[in-house]
Amino acid sequence: MKKKYIFSILKCIIIIFFYSNPSFADIVTLKDKSVIIGKIITQNKRIITFKNSYGLFKIRRSIITKIFISKDYKDDIKFLSKMGITIDEEAIKKDYFAGYGIKKKKLAKHKEIASKKKKDTTPDRWTGGQIAFSGTYYSIIGQLKKILTIGYGGQLTFDQGLDGLMDNKRHFWFPGIRIETDYQYYGKDMAKLSITSASSGPKWLLPLGKNHRGKIVLSVLPGLSYLQVKKWDIEKNSISFSLNSIMGYEYFFEGVSFFIHTRHVSVFDRDVNLNSIGGTIGIGYALW
Repeated sequence: MKKKYIFSILKCIIIIFFYSNPSFADIVTLKDKSVIIGKIITQNKRIITFKNSYGLFKIRRSIITKIFISKDYKDDIKFLSKMGITIDEEAIKKDYFAGYGIKKKKLAKHKEIASKKKKDTTPDRWTGGQIAFSGTYYSIIGQLKKILTIGYGGQLTFDQGLDGLMDNKRHFWFPGIRIETDYQYYGKDMAKLSITSASSGPKWLLPLGKNHRGKIVLSVLPGLSYLQVKKWDIEKNSISFSLNSIMGYEYFFEGVSFFIHTRHVSVFDRDVNLNSIGGTIGIGYALW
């Protein structure tokens, strides 16, 4: 009983000493009173990655009572000596350097990444791809306004930034590419018009300020449209050239964007031209 009592007191003294000396070793104390010596490789709010001669392993912060960081394995030896604990100097060095070698590689990698970022004077380069879904409310203008007034539609869009073709600088005049499929429907009384379009063209993202997540969007999309017209019992189908002009605002989060656009649609049919303006709202998801 006395030995157990003495051993418990000794463990308590060790833990108290760790708590009051935060500059000793890379030492992790756990809720079960275990003490681990080595090097912390990485850490975040939930987990630390630890390395010693037993290997590389992860420890949940929820079971950690305290973490101490040191500069040298000699602090471990001094600390254990003062406590009168038998020291295996080679084992302590082995634990320390097993982690230190990996940590040096990590630091070198971070320096390399930081160096690349320093060279890239504009970190918001557009090199990723995005898929987007949107809906539009249209209003007819021009010749057909007496027959058809309002309509609605939906778009499926793919955007790809092309800054990777340029140097490390961001050239805001250099566009990406947009590919879009669009469906529009207009109906009034016995007159109905549906348009299915496929188009592609340049898209510009113009910044509102340094490191600002919001961008001004400009795009011009030439394409082809398939028209289905029905008035009373008369039906007519045709394929015509179309042009979509887009201007709006897009706000980017991590992997997601929200946008609101105004668009002008022109369909150049051989019988009659269709012109409409619309308001678009949608959401985009980053693919890479």
